[in-house]
Amino acid sequence: MLETLGINTIVALLSGLVGYVLAIQRDIRQHERQLESELRLTQTLRSSMTNFEDQQTKTTVISQLEELTWHVKEIISEINEGAYDPGGRLSYQVGLSHLMDHLVRSWHFSKIPYDKHGSFTTDEWQALNISIPKLNGDYRLVEPDEDVI
Repeated sequence: MLETLGINTIVALLSGLVGYVLAIQRDIRQHERQLESELRLTQTLRSSMTNFEDQQTKTTVISQLEELTWHVKEIISEINEGAYDPGGRLSYQVGLSHLMDHLVRSWHFSKIPYDKHGSFTTDEWQALNISIPKLNGDYRLVEPDEDVI
């Protein structure tokens, strides 16, 4: 059969076959890069996973979240009372900052062994309260008076 096709046709077929193989190799390399990227992301996420097997750590984290919940309810009541209105007795920014403290501490406590929870220096305690984790990477810090939209 090859004898009837002619040399130019055979060269064209082989050239097309080589191009097809090269395209498949390129797709495989691209797929491998994507898999490597996904594997790195998975490893990063796993390395940042919390470990709630330690009951004391779990209790500390839950305590922070319960305090957060209590303060949220308190802020809702204070909003209903008008405490945050212009000229009101409270600062909404301070109230939300307190909520954020509990939220970030709950994250950090979940990552720190329980036996270290009570031995923070002043600087370490401050760092726990102001270090906001990039949980999904989509958050952006803005100034309190910044227009977002």
